[in-house]
Formats: sequence, structure tokens, C-alpha cells
Amino acid sequence: MINNDWLEKVKSVLLVFLVLLSGVLTFLLLNNQPKLELISPATFFPSDKLGTTKQLEDLLRPESILFHYGEDKHTKAVYTDDVYRILMGEIENWYFSEFTYYPLSEQKWEALTRNQKGLELQYRSQIPISVLSQVLTIRGDVDPRLTGVDRVWLYHEQMDDAVYALFLSKKDQISFRAKTAVTSKDLNNSYLMFGKSLPEQSLHVYKQPKKSPYVVQDSLPYWHIYYLPKNSSTLSLYNYNYLPITRKQLLDTYFLDPGLVRQIVERDGTYIYTDGTRSIQIRSGQQLMTLTSPTWQTADTDIELRDQVQEATVFINQHMGWIDDFRLETVEERMDQNAQVVFRQYLGSYPLISQDAKLIDNIQVNVDKGQVLSMRRSLIDLDTFFGYKDEQVGSGEELFAYLQEKGVDINKISDVYLAYQLVEQKGYVQLIPSWVIEMEGVYNKLIDVRSARVKGGQPVGLE
Repeated sequence: MINNDWLEKVKSVLLVFLVLLSGVLTFLLLNNQPKLELISPATFFPSDKLGTTKQLEDLLRPESILFHYGEDKHTKAVYTDDVYRILMGEIENWYFSEFTYYPLSEQKWEALTRNQKGLELQYRSQIPISVLSQVLTIRGDVDPRLTGVDRVWLYHEQMDDAVYALFLSKKDQISFRAKTAVTSKDLNNSYLMFGKSLPEQSLHVYKQPKKSPYVVQDSLPYWHIYYLPKNSSTLSLYNYNYLPITRKQLLDTYFLDPGLVRQIVERDGTYIYTDGTRSIQIRSGQQLMTLTSPTWQTADTDIELRDQVQEATVFINQHMGWIDDFRLETVEERMDQNAQVVFRQYLGSYPLISQDAKLIDNIQVNVDKGQVLSMRRSLIDLDTFFGYKDEQVGSGEELFAYLQEKGVDINKISDVYLAYQLVEQKGYVQLIPSWVIEMEGVYNKLIDVRSARVKGGQPVGLE
């Protein structure tokens, strides 16, 4: 038998050892606390990234640059012109300061548009000032009434021998003037010389009628201006192969763990992919996806509109990237720091316009307090064109003659521009040169350029 005294000694030694071990572990826990951090949204690293990465500055490009020479003479440079690229490099050296409210009378509008020499940066729609400051150097404070602009118009004021810049907002019908670092020599002997050989344009004005004769409105006018070519030109019609975005690419790009994603098929044929938080919806027969993503708790601080647009840009960079060519089109600020950002797809100098519900011509992102809440984008990637045909584009005068023949009141036209109509054919996509006719700033008419082209000197009907 084991001696009881010896057994008690063993128990005592074991107890002392356990007490000492407990003390050591307690010491380690007290002096080696883990560094606790708040859980933040997961970072997604797509394994099969398709597009390129872009900075916000790459997406902020004027639709065109207009050159004004007085005596109602105007020319235009577009994205694919060498002159456009040269001037975009020069803009980095400009700065604008001392903004003042500067309403224009009819006489001032007439002098600015018809008689004064100048240079105009024209955007497709209104760009917020905070976003525009990414590419234009703005010094000092800007009046809060100037929330955004669609035109920046530099002109030479002979009385002061100075170059001023007008920041114009068609949406708000407001104008502000700023001082610039551009000299009259820069404008007249350098910048305007670039545009001498460019296609000449005719300037057209749409004057918005008063909404009601019983409502007192500002007596100062605001001119809605657009330009049409004085001469005919050619523009190619393209047939493009396209690559569909695969299910694997979607899952790898938008979900942290594709293995956790479930597929749900609705009665109408809609596919839904979800991991329990984020989801992607693809409607039957449509070539687009709608992403819904959860938002995370953030500090209750004000977020600038520029940061909302930046977040939308970064999100696309990290999720599939920029397939094909896109540019910022609109930024719409909503309630409670929510914004909708739209990027329009382009082919060269011309925007893509789709009237087919199966296709989409833009990326639409909804951002809530600096976090992407939802996104809608196309599921096709224009690959290579396998055929093209040059089509004649009539002059502005010929277009107006055609529209009048069709019973269109040209006095109600508020904007006209060229675009590519995106049409899905069997197994490929057709890009058709088309006129976009904006009526009273409310709705658009899309006209195939082949419909209004000249044959035998006369506009012809629809083909």
C-alpha cells in the first residue's frame, strides 16, 4: 500500500504547481490584452477583375470645348481631337478666384455669345462645384447659391483687358463670374488659335417660357444654348461583338466567399444571388444587374458630395472595374446625405444611348453617407467591331428642315447632340449614329442620322 504521508506530499506539490500556473496565466492575460477594433465592412478582392482602374479626374471630362471668335463665329473640339487633349493639359495651369454673382441681361448675353472672343467648357449636365474642383483650381470661398455648373465660359473683357470666367448653371438658371490667371495674350494668341481649323458651328438659343403668367419671376433672362454643325460630316455605324459577364465572374467579384452564395429563381425568371447580406438581381431577358449592399454604422458627420462621388468611383474600381469607356454624367443629391451618381458609357466622343430595356448604357450608383447602397450596370462588354459603314451626318440646317417637315416645333428644342444608339441584334450589338433632340428640357427624341440625311439636296423620310 502507498504511504498516506507520501500521497499527501504529492497532493501538496501538485496544488502548489497549479496555484503557480494559475498565477502565471493571470499575469499573462493582464499584461497581454488583445487589441480590440470595431468590425468594419469586409474588403473584397476580386479574383477575376475585368476592367481598368480610374481616378475621378479621369471621368471628369467636358463634352466639348467651344471656341468663340466674335461676329457669331464658333468652332468646336471634341474628345478625340488633338486640340481637346492639348487644352485639357493647359487647364491644369488655370485657377479661378473671387467669385461674384453676375446676372446677365439680354444685351450681355448677346454680347457674350455673338461678339466677344472666348473659350467654353461644356459639360453634358450639371457637375457639383465640389466635384469640379478636382480638375479646376478654385481658390477661396464660393457662394453657396452656386451648387454646380454645366458650362465654364472664359471671355475677354476689352474694357478691363482681362479674361474672366463665367460659371453657368442651366439647372438653377444662375451665373457667377470669377477672376482667372489666363491673360488676354494666352486666350487670343494661343488658345483661340488652336480652334481656327475646327468644324464651324451655328449657335442656337432656347428661351424657356414662363411657367405661369400669374407667377412673378426674375426679369433677368437665362439663355439655354446649344450648337449644330454648319456643314455635313461622316460618322461610322458599327457592328460590335460583345462578351457577356459570366456567373463565376459575378460571384468572384461581388462576394467575399462565393461558396456561401445561394441562387434563387423567382417565378418570372429573375435570378437572385445572395450570401445573406449582399445580393445581385438579374431580371429575365435583361442584360443588366442590380446590386444591393448593406450599409454599416458610421459617425454622424457631414459628408461632401465630392466624397460620395469618390466612393462610387472607388467601389467600381474594386468591383469589376471600368469595362469600356465611361465618364461622369450626373450627380443628384438627395435627403440625408444620399446621392445618386451616374456614369455614361461613350464610344470616342459620343455617348451611348439605349432605348431597349434589355441593355443599359450607364452605371448608376446610390451612395448613402459615403457607402454604396446599390448599383446597376450592364452585363455586356463591347469586345471588337467586325464591321462598320460610314454614314453621312447632315448639317444643322438640314436637320431643322427635316424636323419641320415632320411637324416638330423647332422653337421648343432645348438641346441637340449626336450620340450612338445602342441596339441589340442576334448575337451582336449595333451602334447607330443618331441625333438626340431634347424638347423643352423634358423629353428626348432619338433620330437615326440616316433618316435625316440629304439625298438629291432634300431631306428624306424615315428608312
